[in-house]
Amino acid sequence: MVKLSKLYDLVRTKGNPVKGDASAGGTQQNFVRQTTKYWVHRDNITELKLVILKHLPVLVFNASKEFEEKDTAISSIYYDNTDTWELYQGRLKKTEGAEAIRLRWYGGMESDQIFVERKTHREDWTGEKSVKARFVLKEKNVNAYLDGRMTVEQIFDKMRKEGKKSPAEIDDLEQLAREIQYRVITRRLVPVTRTFYHRTAFQLPGDARVRISLDTELTMIREDNMDGRRRAGNNWRRMDIGVDFPFSQLPPEDIDRFPYAVLEVKLQTQAGQEPPQWIRDLTSSHLVEAVPKFSKFIHGTATLFPTRINLLPFWFPQMGVDIRKPATRQFGIHRPLASTSMSANDDDSDDDESPSSQESALGGHPSEHENGLFETNGNELDIEERIAAQPLLGDEDYPLYDSDDESVYSDELEEARRIGGAYYAQQLAKHYLYQTGHAVAQGLMAIIPRPRPTSLPPPEQRGIAVLSNHQRTLQRFQAPPGKRKSAPHHACIAQTNLLGKN
Repeated sequence: MVKLSKLYDLVRTKGNPVKGDASAGGTQQNFVRQTTKYWVHRDNITELKLVILKHLPVLVFNASKEFEEKDTAISSIYYDNTDTWELYQGRLKKTEGAEAIRLRWYGGMESDQIFVERKTHREDWTGEKSVKARFVLKEKNVNAYLDGRMTVEQIFDKMRKEGKKSPAEIDDLEQLAREIQYRVITRRLVPVTRTFYHRTAFQLPGDARVRISLDTELTMIREDNMDGRRRAGNNWRRMDIGVDFPFSQLPPEDIDRFPYAVLEVKLQTQAGQEPPQWIRDLTSSHLVEAVPKFSKFIHGTATLFPTRINLLPFWFPQMGVDIRKPATRQFGIHRPLASTSMSANDDDSDDDESPSSQESALGGHPSEHENGLFETNGNELDIEERIAAQPLLGDEDYPLYDSDDESVYSDELEEARRIGGAYYAQQLAKHYLYQTGHAVAQGLMAIIPRPRPTSLPPPEQRGIAVLSNHQRTLQRFQAPPGKRKSAPHHACIAQTNLLGKN
């Protein structure tokens, strides 16, 4: 994906990729920041990445380093009081001033930089925005800091001597560190839940207006010392696991592997300004399922501690529902077929492609030649002339269209397949019974004496077959799922034939 992103970026920027600071724009104050979260089914992850790559490159923080999978790993340890679960309750209820305290690191367990973070929820009526603040701590100092053996002044003493940050910035960081340390000690906060995932971030370097992150392999793991198990012991995190997904060494009661990827869209637009159209198309497409206010901490804690957590998040019932939706024909990644690759024997070579979906895939308004509808030399026939040029073939009255019954059964069967189980088996049996009856009826029709049309040489069959340079191309008309295909009236066919002859 990283290599493909570079190719996309070269094409999009005509060989001049944008360079800049990945965090640029993050401190601007006259912007409205909007974050929305979505679940993504595993079947749609690759296509979703490709859609985003057409607009945003993968954000690589260290381009000089050879890419490794662990570089995308993010692990967080969330803290709470296991008697009151006050941080969980506050974040779930979204009470004013509710906090989440976590320790986070990027990459493998050898990472020495640990980010101590506090997220604070602010109600709209306060006029303030929810904030996330953090500071960096050496891994070797984490335990001493959390239990009060190491003072805040000791932590930032080296930073003050180096002079890389202003005294005011250091004062703010010291205040944050002091408040978190006080909260951990006085509220008896201990590690309870770990979240792990691989993150793919998409953003134009130096432009923070649109930031998208996709978290895959999301896993929640118990970190507590309850139920007779000392998982973390006296340490700030358990050490019997690292970033070795899927963590097969853990017992089932210690782990929950989330079934979906989590997409997060962060928009930083000026007040009153609409998000980019492609963002609106993406978030309303079949590839994602909106889950407002989804929280990895809340979901993991509620799942891993079922006997201790009584208040569950609103999205819990949705976990038992298949979030996949019928494909949006006008959206997604399609493979446009060149007209020369189609032959009269490819009856269903392009069933899933409509002109509008091919237009989306090609990124513009393709000509009919590109759509594979016909090939001509010199003057092109209009659609009525091309239809009229083809005689009615075989025993079928309407060669351009599938029958209504066929459409109904195919749509019902597709819907049943998505539902699955006994219902699908029942519908499948009905489908085969219908097909058997249809074949018997066709056989009876074949032996009844009646006028026969003159047979023509193959391969002119169902669809529009057009001759060009002694080659034939074919395009069948296929209605989207859920829609019927109406057969043309006999008078319309006669009129079309007259138009073609005249």
